Amino acid sequence: MITRPILCALLGGTLATASAETVSSPDGRISADILMNGTRLSYTVSMDGTAVLGTSALGFTWNGTDVGDQVTMGEVTEESVDETFASRHGVHAQARNHYHGKRIEITHTPSGNTYILNVRAFDSGIAFRYELAQSGTKNISDESTSFSLLSGTLISSQQGKDVYESIPSSTDARRFASGTIAGPPLLGKLAGDRGYIAITESVPGPQFGNPFLTSMSAGVLKVTYPQNGDGTYGASTSGDLQTPWNVVMVGSDLNALVNSDIVESLAPAPDATVFPDGNDTEWAKPGYSSWDWMSRFPGGITAENAKLNSFWGSQLGWTYNTIDEGWGNWNGGNPWPEVKEVTDYATPLGIKTLLWTRSADLATEAQRTAFFTKLRDSGVSGFKADFFDFNSVSPAAKERVQLVESILKEAAAYHLMVNLHGVAKPMGQFRTYPNLLNFESVYGKESYPAANVTLYYPFTRFLAGPSDYTPLGLQGNLQGAQTQAFEIASVATFAGPLITIAERPDRVAESPFAPVIKGIPVWWDETKVLPQSSVGSASLMARRKGDTWYLVVMNGLSAKNYEVPLDFLTPGVTYQAEIVEDSSDELVHRTVTSGDTLSVEAASSGGYVARFTIPSTAKIDQFPFVTHFNTGRGSVYAENGEILSEESWASNLLEEPMPKILWDISSAGTLLEPKLDFTDPYEGGSSLRVSGTLDAANDLKLYDADLTVTTDSRLALSFKRGAVTDSNLQIGLEFEDASGSPIFIDVGAAENAGWNDRELSLAAYAGRTITGISLRFTSATTIADYSIKIGRLAIYHTSLTSAAPVTNLQAQNVEFISLDSFNATLQWTAAEGEISYYRIYQKNPVSGARVWLGATAGSSFDLTGASRKDAEASAVLQVVAVGTNGMASDEVETEIALPEIPSLTNPLAGTIIGTTGSFQGSGNTRDKVFDDNVTTFFDAAVSDGVWAGIDLGADGASKVIALRYYPRDSWSARMVGGVFQGANQANFSDAVTLFTIDQTPTEGTYTLVPISVDQTFRYLRYLSPNGGWGNVAEVKFYGPGTPVAPEVNGADRSEGSVILKWSTVAGADSYKVKRSMVSGGPYEVVAENLTEPVFTDSGLSPDSSYYYVVVAVSSSDGDGVDSAEVEAVDGFVAWALGNGLPETAGFDGDADGNGIKDGLEYAVPAGLQFNPPDQAQVELSADLRNDPFLTMALFHSFDLTIWSEVPSLEDVEQDGVPSGFHRVKFFDQATGDFQSRGFYRLQVSR
Repeated sequence: MITRPILCALLGGTLATASAETVSSPDGRISADILMNGTRLSYTVSMDGTAVLGTSALGFTWNGTDVGDQVTMGEVTEESVDETFASRHGVHAQARNHYHGKRIEITHTPSGNTYILNVRAFDSGIAFRYELAQSGTKNISDESTSFSLLSGTLISSQQGKDVYESIPSSTDARRFASGTIAGPPLLGKLAGDRGYIAITESVPGPQFGNPFLTSMSAGVLKVTYPQNGDGTYGASTSGDLQTPWNVVMVGSDLNALVNSDIVESLAPAPDATVFPDGNDTEWAKPGYSSWDWMSRFPGGITAENAKLNSFWGSQLGWTYNTIDEGWGNWNGGNPWPEVKEVTDYATPLGIKTLLWTRSADLATEAQRTAFFTKLRDSGVSGFKADFFDFNSVSPAAKERVQLVESILKEAAAYHLMVNLHGVAKPMGQFRTYPNLLNFESVYGKESYPAANVTLYYPFTRFLAGPSDYTPLGLQGNLQGAQTQAFEIASVATFAGPLITIAERPDRVAESPFAPVIKGIPVWWDETKVLPQSSVGSASLMARRKGDTWYLVVMNGLSAKNYEVPLDFLTPGVTYQAEIVEDSSDELVHRTVTSGDTLSVEAASSGGYVARFTIPSTAKIDQFPFVTHFNTGRGSVYAENGEILSEESWASNLLEEPMPKILWDISSAGTLLEPKLDFTDPYEGGSSLRVSGTLDAANDLKLYDADLTVTTDSRLALSFKRGAVTDSNLQIGLEFEDASGSPIFIDVGAAENAGWNDRELSLAAYAGRTITGISLRFTSATTIADYSIKIGRLAIYHTSLTSAAPVTNLQAQNVEFISLDSFNATLQWTAAEGEISYYRIYQKNPVSGARVWLGATAGSSFDLTGASRKDAEASAVLQVVAVGTNGMASDEVETEIALPEIPSLTNPLAGTIIGTTGSFQGSGNTRDKVFDDNVTTFFDAAVSDGVWAGIDLGADGASKVIALRYYPRDSWSARMVGGVFQGANQANFSDAVTLFTIDQTPTEGTYTLVPISVDQTFRYLRYLSPNGGWGNVAEVKFYGPGTPVAPEVNGADRSEGSVILKWSTVAGADSYKVKRSMVSGGPYEVVAENLTEPVFTDSGLSPDSSYYYVVVAVSSSDGDGVDSAEVEAVDGFVAWALGNGLPETAGFDGDADGNGIKDGLEYAVPAGLQFNPPDQAQVELSADLRNDPFLTMALFHSFDLTIWSEVPSLEDVEQDGVPSGFHRVKFFDQATGDFQSRGFYRLQVSR
């Protein structure tokens, strides 16, 4: 949008046979002198009166004649323009097109032809071009334009002229050999630190290609037109013609060049007929994009993975998801239904889909119309066009430049965004086409550049406009030798309408640095390149978006320390700093002002990113307020101090409000260090850890509040000390009526080294308003290694109610990836009431343990790669609703039947056979496939037809009931299409396919596959797909064998009976139970042909000992081995002896004389819990010991004479239940007021 009016003064006049003209910038610092050097039209460029470019030639070849020689200058027209418009280069918000210009008439004396030399001087450089308007054919095949670099100028450039993907380097201008090519922008550092120049072009003109530079002699560069597809050079027309603008940026420092608006200002504004709203076009949005090319989810480029990229992108607040080459193969080559499925999923998440395509498929208008129509009809928002060098035509040729223009213009009619790859540099198109997302034109992340290579681009390539560098790697080869801080800094350095992130978005979301990464804008309001910056060595920038500033440092190959004054910050304002630095694997927090100086210690290929925000003035003003200091991500996940997942995770739903300043701590002594702890959360993924030397009281201010206390208000705190000490923890509450004088409430001593929960009544402060919440840490003596963790801080009313559970929970679209893993979609009917989100769990039915799988705000959840947790026959999935008050519902379960696990007791072995040799003689031969070592692998000497197998021998032929394989790390994609075969001919001419790998295997683990082929084989092998080179670490084939031993989960005893339970075993048809009265046997069979994993042995002597083993039996392969022996133990007797009661203690007795039956103390030591009633029901609960002989019932009476049983609930939530117990809940829904409900009696039997 133009924010200032154009101010244009035309001052015309004829200057008879003028021999020189000077064009000066508005600030008077930059000037271009147009002069005659003999008979040659020439120019020089100066800054502050000193030359920055020597006398250089002007002119071009017109119908075979150089019309820059033997010329005269004629009429001169002056003009001045000053306008601003919204910049799309991303360096700053508003571009300023401010110049003084002269249009000089030039006459070629021999031919009489005339043309205009249009020269403009900006405050950051000059630009000029040639304009022809007279009739007749005009064939412009070359330019004489040159740039005479001054002695001592150090130039930095790359030599690619087609796709601009050569590695940049620097050299003295005088050593730039004749004939050497440079693809602009070319940067020149002037001798004596006098400043910089940069040479590039803007606006290719209606018929020209994309020029480059060629070295003519020492220090002299010449504009060169690329060869066109028709074999010509330049352009030819009978109409008007303008050459591309030649641009010479000039500045005292790199900051001036990076902030130059010349390239963008020279370009035409958006065509109002195509873009009526110009740069405010609603559908043309900038943003980040996830991408599936360089860091892929298992399985590669699939529709399901496109959904995953969309989901995780939405978690990060991104705008786009780019689906690269491979989507065209979806759905058997008819991909559009699956594309529509992806966009239907992504669009509600706020994610726009971009599809990759070859530019050759957009070469004609008919092709473009067909493709753009399909994109629009499928809900796709744009595309990435690649490989503009098709048909051996340079991407810089005029045909490709014109193709780019056609693509951009025609795509706009369909409201489609465009990202251009495999193309020459941009020349101002970002201003003209708001639907242009990016140009590639760089040796970017796809080429794994070293840090020193990347450090050229902020001061070379990006001077021409944004580039789709595709930054960010957080692991492995993608990160390379660079630190994570360097990689994150690259995101903040390379601005533009689109930043495509190379790293998988889930890894970005799960990163401890995610809060900073996802806050980095794609466009900046202001950029300051700091003086420590040096091309190829260091880039330091201060960048602003709104009121937020960033300090962004990328360092080169040598470690270096930088002292950075923060004088770019607003004076008088305290900022919260969040810092990513090489020396820390988590965010560092501190407060700073404009008067501070930061010491940046950058490692080799290291970096630094600091975000400076003005602390929020928001207050906690709603009950309940609960925080676990949870950032919404972590490397583990916990609930109530119990770890329920050890997988990295991220979820915006679980992100909680943090204190406005991290961290505001004060003390008269040594300051303790508060920080987030991601290793030991109480709830979610992080807790607050405060540690250091405690030698005086430390006050940690946490939250501003506006909470009015009532009589039922309560405060809860969960904390953990590294060691129980005599230190004191207090909660500070500041009240509105006593500002500045907080009340400190003692929490009390820690009872143990684990998590301690405290709940305190605030009834004494009813009617007062809390305005501040803090913590105080004190000790009577100095503690040198003090440490405490805060896992929960809550203020709430006791009237909170649990959320309602979900209904109609189902598992749909179940797809087994392997024997032990599956994909599925859980769907349910939303719980009634105000629900914040839903927690998803997988319960192990064998051990009872739960694993947290994630959270969602919707009524469905995609399970991707869920797996068997033990030997269970079914996967048990649970959903728990969490209300807006933080209270959870009871869990609701559904099951997915899992495939039977084959017995793996008989791995087959034989003589190793297969393709001989290894890649480049590395020694990674076929025998590595069968060496029981997953760190070794087969990497063949050839790419196709590679295989490795075993010969079982003439008498060793066997059936195969299962196989397992382990991919080579980082090369699992090369196993897709691989085949496992069995044969009885050595050449596999009778090969039978056992299994085909149809998607990328999961790395770091074995994939187990059951085989049901009813045939014996002598020869077994893995046949790698063509192009696979082997690339497998381990393969195992299994033949039939006896079942493995079951795992017995205890033998519970009561008087003359014993109950045994055990895990099921794959391949077992039934089970035997054997018993002995002596440990170690001999055993007698007491039960057989059991089909369920449970047995009750009765009629036993109460005075004898009994020992048991269980055997799995296969009808085809016989008895398996004995399980581990278990002793029958009477749980009550063991408890009584462990609590010091006499051997004569009985279940119905009271051996300790405390008035409570021993059986009750054993069965329900916590007693019956009574929760406050409402008008409809009374809730009671008891935690019952896990003893299969125990039964419990609750009875109600109004008069102590007539008793009626109260029903118990099923599927009761077990959160917080002590180990070895399970919770039973009762709801009495008797009518009438609570006062009339009478009495309750709990009955426990054994």
